[in-house]
Amino acid sequence: MGVNTSTQFNFVKWWSVNYSVYIGRNSQSGVVNNKAESSGKLNGNLNATNSFRIPGGWGMELSGFYNSSNQFGHFVIGSYGSVSAGFSKSVFKNKLSCKVNFRDIFYTNNFKADIAIGGGAGFQRVSESFRRKTDSRVINISLSYRLGNPMPSQREINHTAAQKKNNGFLINTTIGDLQ
Repeated sequence: MGVNTSTQFNFVKWWSVNYSVYIGRNSQSGVVNNKAESSGKLNGNLNATNSFRIPGGWGMELSGFYNSSNQFGHFVIGSYGSVSAGFSKSVFKNKLSCKVNFRDIFYTNNFKADIAIGGGAGFQRVSESFRRKTDSRVINISLSYRLGNPMPSQREINHTAAQKKNNGFLINTTIGDLQ
């Protein structure tokens, strides 16, 4: 059971932020070697994405996540996280978009896990550790070209609807809050 919250806001016009935080507790109970056992651990994670609009058709994104250590039954998994960054550039009247993304820049999306089962009723204590260490560092490069006309803005849609409603004549120039 846990609590999750997220928020999105703009510090300034060119910088938007999206954060998500989870805090919870995993609990397990059962019988091991004819003995009732229970375990649990408080855990949490944080996700953050920062998007920046830079003049000249440039964009940048910096994102990351962190997962605290956690427990699943007899597995205790260590904490891990990752930081990623990306850049984009729009050219040809925003028709062509070029993007480059670097994932897991600091090579921290790896974890260690420990398993421990207590002895009893003639069984020995079992203990084991392992690491997950994959090469999670990735570079993505993409190009995309927009064909056809861009989608009309909400203002253009409202404006056209008002004209049709009034037989082609725009009588009321104030059409709600558009921001």
